[in-house]
Amino acid sequence: MTEHEPAGLDFLRLLSWVSPAFPTGGYAYSHGLEWAVERGNVRDVETLCAWIGTLLRHGSPGNDLIILHAAWAAGNDDERLRDIAEFACACATSRERYEETVYQGEAFLRAAGVWGVVPPEAARAGVRWPLPVAQGLVFRRGGVSRGQAVLSGGYA
Repeated sequence: MTEHEPAGLDFLRLLSWVSPAFPTGGYAYSHGLEWAVERGNVRDVETLCAWIGTLLRHGSPGNDLIILHAAWAAGNDDERLRDIAEFACACATSRERYEETVYQGEAFLRAAGVWGVVPPEAARAGVRWPLPVAQGLVFRRGGVSRGQAVLSGGYA
């Protein structure tokens, strides 16, 4: 925060970045929740909580939080960030999951770019930016603490 920014602006910026309205296309992806409801696997609050818990323990959301943390920890080390981005792409278990994370990540970088926290090299050709890597990069360079970054990534 600079001396010319009002107090709390960094918190409002973080709220914007994790808002469902932030233009990343995330509304199009649900980890198959609609299918789980249609099949009867999710039918009430209890089965929804169990389904979400399983995703966090064994699915991509839990992995995404680990990857977000690694990207946040990489700080300004662009080579390390690229390595983490490549690893995150390799973790996608299907073409659809790859497209989901990369399209959302790159949309997140474009949208967050107006805050001046996205380095120009992030747009370099040949590097794909999965969502948790993009979030880790932006959160760190935007001054978000480690704990807030991981919690915010889980919320988003």
